[in-house]
Amino acid sequence: RTIPKVVSGITNNCCELANTLYQSIVDHTVPVSSTRVAEMLREDLENLGPVKVSDVEVAQQKIIKVVKRVEGDGTIVIAGAGGSNVA
Repeated sequence: RTIPKVVSGITNNCCELANTLYQSIVDHTVPVSSTRVAEMLREDLENLGPVKVSDVEVAQQKIIKVVKRVEGDGTIVIAGAGGSNVA
């Protein structure tokens, strides 16, 4: 339920680049996304060619910023983040 809240703040291009190193993003995003969003993501990934590592790193930082923002405003809870409680 919280993954779509994170993904909504990330551009498709950013997700595509991050997926170069982290296929698990797609594995966790597609099952909780609408059919349309999941299909668009799959198509974008199929059409993605080689990317530079620096582009992947920029995309990763953008994703981290979005996750920190939505965690900071209480929209999501990161399990084990900064404390002993696990959500």
